[in-house]
Amino acid sequence: MLAVQQTFGGNDAPLSATMTSLELVAFINSEREKDAKQAGVAFPSKGFAKLEHKSFLAKVPEVLGTETSAKFFADLPDSYGRPQPAYIFPKREACLMAMSYSYALQAAVFDHMTALEAKLAQPVQSTAALSRMDILKLAMESEEARLKAAVQGPPYDFLCLCRHGTERYHVCTDCQLVEVIGPPLHHLAAGW
Repeated sequence: MLAVQQTFGGNDAPLSATMTSLELVAFINSEREKDAKQAGVAFPSKGFAKLEHKSFLAKVPEVLGTETSAKFFADLPDSYGRPQPAYIFPKREACLMAMSYSYALQAAVFDHMTALEAKLAQPVQSTAALSRMDILKLAMESEEARLKAAVQGPPYDFLCLCRHGTERYHVCTDCQLVEVIGPPLHHLAAGW
């Protein structure tokens, strides 16, 4: 799998790891499911409740404050492309939200975000070095992953977003692919 990093306007500032509220809810539920399996009980069950995104959204202003939480608010597309209310949290705020549930969860989110930052810090292949075939492969793989996520629901470690200026990035922790979200993928092929 190819790894791609796109910079805009010649700005080589490092990308910062973020998690959406949807990803954070999926992460929390996956941690609760692990805990339930270790306890030998089903998930969800008593003591291992499934967190709903709408409940999480209601808690954000309580934990971060109304003014601060508004800075991270975003309308993210659902599987049908319709906007849905959500938040995009940097590491600090993601950890604060996780800590409002438990210290163990906060540590797990901190470790996850630190791993994302480490992957973003790794050098990746420039888009200028990609052939037409490589770009087409990336586009096909991206579309396959999008369709798979739409059918199965997004795993928390696949859709972590990073902000760099006004552009958004998609980071896959399995294959270390960093792709641009915002401008369509075919914009990466400008000049071919």
